[in-house]
Amino acid sequence: MSEVIAHYTVLEEGVPDGIGRLVRARDTRVGRTVAVRMLRSRGAAASQQFLQDARQAARISHPNVAAIYDVGEWNGAPYIACEFVTGEPLRAAIGGIRMHARRAVDIAAQMADALAEAQAVGIVHADVTVDNVVVTPRGHVKLVNVGITRSSDAADPDASIRTPLSEPGADMRALGIIFVEMLTGRPPVKGDVLRLGGSADEVKKLSAIVAKLQAARGPEAAQMAALIAAELRASSASFEDADDADTHQFAINAPRRASRLAWLVGAGMLAAIGGLLWLAIRSS
Repeated sequence: MSEVIAHYTVLEEGVPDGIGRLVRARDTRVGRTVAVRMLRSRGAAASQQFLQDARQAARISHPNVAAIYDVGEWNGAPYIACEFVTGEPLRAAIGGIRMHARRAVDIAAQMADALAEAQAVGIVHADVTVDNVVVTPRGHVKLVNVGITRSSDAADPDASIRTPLSEPGADMRALGIIFVEMLTGRPPVKGDVLRLGGSADEVKKLSAIVAKLQAARGPEAAQMAALIAAELRASSASFEDADDADTHQFAINAPRRASRLAWLVGAGMLAAIGGLLWLAIRSS
């Protein structure tokens, strides 16, 4: 007999992670496939924070954000049912090779749209990485685990390591890192040179956008994503990548070296997203 979680029939187990159990399941009420996550036992406070953050994130309705359909408790454990996203992680889409600038701009604009929607309801993703963005077979971007990674941090007893990740500027700076990685094929390195065809003005527009994302700090970052999305879409779509293309040097700031404790937390967060991405890749 198939296992059930509330009104969801379990179809497949995901990879265990630091947050809790993750399964692919069938919603028996409407007949759709979903990803169901149950928080592992961490006490009443952590469970309530998990549900509170999930309910807040469920207010987001946007094509570039993996939707949260349901939030509840089953046998004493909180769970959320999310959109089951098919496609490949952005890391795989990049594949260590620089993207055509037009595609990189399109993906970055969709990511900025997703972050703008999250900012509108007061959500800080806190883990915007190439592993936490899925590109669907039709080329649409889906930001996954919105409202979940923050919950996993909230369950951690060491609140001091959550603060740097919990401000909107962190999401925008992460978008800048990903944008550069799409344009170069690798994470940012100080002094990178991007080879982009097109006029100097067009190339400078992208350089200016990257600089804004790198500098995102403070309260103004909470309203920045929508403006960045508009700037990206207003930039020229006539870029042509070629070996002999004109070059423009971005002023890339090398990422700060994280403390060992922060690095361990980051590793745990990457493990947490792995299960959802594993389910998405298996379905593609």
